[in-house]
Amino acid sequence: MIDLFLQAADEAALAAAFPMLRGVGHDGVAVWTAGPHHAVDAGVPIVTRPAVLDAGGAVTTPAVLDPRFSLNLRLDPAHPAVDVIVAAARPFAVDPLHPRRVFA
Repeated sequence: MIDLFLQAADEAALAAAFPMLRGVGHDGVAVWTAGPHHAVDAGVPIVTRPAVLDAGGAVTTPAVLDPRFSLNLRLDPAHPAVDVIVAAARPFAVDPLHPRRVFA
């Protein structure tokens, strides 16, 4: 499997780069889809600085979230468009290349 952690300024940038990973939901709105050769975990908030809690568990300093749109992609090397997808991912790949949230 190929695991990619991708980020862009907004969802539209990734949607434009990966139309093959999109479908239409039951309400007619475009959505990220999974398929037999890929899994997508989209829009997961990434914490760049955890919240600070006091001794009672109250938040004293809120967490800081990365404002970019994140997409974790697990890609089967046998995917019919693997070369196209990997090439499209290069500008959005985050170092380290491993996703922040892994698939079970």
